[in-house]
Amino acid sequence: MSLAIEQHVLGGVLMEPGRLDDIGDISDLFSGRGHGFLYRAALEAYREIGGLDLGIFWHRVKGDNSRNPKHDWRYLAYLTECWWPGTLDAHVKILQRYAAKRDFEVACKDGLMACKADDPSVDSAVVELREDLDRISMAGVDSIHSMEDIMALSEVGPTRFVTTGYTAIDRYVMGWKPGTMVVIAARPSIGKSALGLQFATKAAMNGHGVGVMSSEMGVDDVRNRLLAAQSGIEHFEIRSGRVNPEDPAIMQARADFYELPIFIDDKAHATPARVRALVGEVRRRHGRCDLVVVDYLQRLDPDTLMKGRNREQEVAAVARALQQDARSMDVTVLAMAQLGRRTEHAGTSKRPGLHDLRESGVIEADADLVMLLWHENPMEFKEDLARVKLTIAKNRNGPLGEIEMMFNKPLQRFT
Repeated sequence: MSLAIEQHVLGGVLMEPGRLDDIGDISDLFSGRGHGFLYRAALEAYREIGGLDLGIFWHRVKGDNSRNPKHDWRYLAYLTECWWPGTLDAHVKILQRYAAKRDFEVACKDGLMACKADDPSVDSAVVELREDLDRISMAGVDSIHSMEDIMALSEVGPTRFVTTGYTAIDRYVMGWKPGTMVVIAARPSIGKSALGLQFATKAAMNGHGVGVMSSEMGVDDVRNRLLAAQSGIEHFEIRSGRVNPEDPAIMQARADFYELPIFIDDKAHATPARVRALVGEVRRRHGRCDLVVVDYLQRLDPDTLMKGRNREQEVAAVARALQQDARSMDVTVLAMAQLGRRTEHAGTSKRPGLHDLRESGVIEADADLVMLLWHENPMEFKEDLARVKLTIAKNRNGPLGEIEMMFNKPLQRFT
């Protein structure tokens, strides 16, 4: 497994040499025979002229006297085939973990040998082992920054955002920020799936790569909702097959969607790992993935079997994994979620709060932004055109507030 990771990293830097500036010299992390030399040769060739000239790189490789079988053109060509766009950072982190594991094994063996020595000096052995463990625990750490580094970041410019497509919402959140988890919660049939699809469509129309993990609806249902919202033809008419496929509005809607970088996975029993795979696939096909819509959070299963755990603990594990994935993959995870039944009582609609998120209080803790979609008048919501409220109940990076929207149920469209 570690050999494959090393090959992925080498292929990544050969295909994306500009990343060498960010990654730096990690040649000592490689265990595979000759891989450390290949990485160092690529780094030195890159630094020599500010780019990776394959001629200079090959000259350095040929100059190696070890006659390593990996130092030939055929193996280098194979390494470039191991590259998967958008995964280099993740593979470097895995490589760091493998290197730390090897160092830990060596430190433990050295400590055990010191214990078995004829005249062991316990104090010195403990000190050496502690120093080794401290060094291993800090190896590859890139999350500690000096104030000089932090202040220099302000020279880069404003943070990159993905527009929501709604001016009223952008006034509060400025768009979807990469590396954050956003939760949109509502009771069933209020329109959270439709709203999530509209956010996906508007992002894709602005050139952003978008993934949709639809565990609740199959791809046919998703397509019908998208076509209804875009064409202005009622969703029920499209779903029932009463609409002529050659209807100009339908044909125009299909044409609008043909080139949009939206990729949908409708696996029923998905996991956070499946979401990560979707992000990787979007990056492979489109070159970038900026937004992934999960519909919906409570339908996902945890990555590992959690025997003896209740559903609340499983949902907490899923929420924590999605939040960590958003940061590590530098994407916005837009997760739909359900609100508890107590927001509806005796035919009235109660203003929801963060405590109404169903099955887990961890969701509200892990989310960077929580928006609650609800209706104030149940009788009015029965109409085709219903007034709904979008309450921004949590916002790490901005103000709280409330936005009034209109939900056209036949068209599955929010305005």
